[in-house]
Amino acid sequence: MANPHLLNEYTKGGLLRLTYQCKDINSAPIDPGDFTVKIKDPTGTVSSFIYGTDIEVVRLDTGLFKIDVSLTESGLWHHRAQVSGLGQSAVERSFFVQPSKFDS
Repeated sequence: MANPHLLNEYTKGGLLRLTYQCKDINSAPIDPGDFTVKIKDPTGTVSSFIYGTDIEVVRLDTGLFKIDVSLTESGLWHHRAQVSGLGQSAVERSFFVQPSKFDS
């Protein structure tokens, strides 16, 4: 399967670490009011993770968060991080997962 989107590419079966940094209007790191990550896999399934509720979202430092994503499907993936309250912002990105050459 070709990557028609010229996005970062990964291989099915891998583990991808996504990191997000939250900053105030002066670009200083801040811990946000509420922090949510949504992952949409190529089948259209959306999974939501909330910091402080779901163990998948980990705070690494002030304003710095990570989530590890198991790449179970090949195709186009999307992820969104959203902050509400202090530091309100949102970012969306996409990446492409190639099928394994060992899948039959």
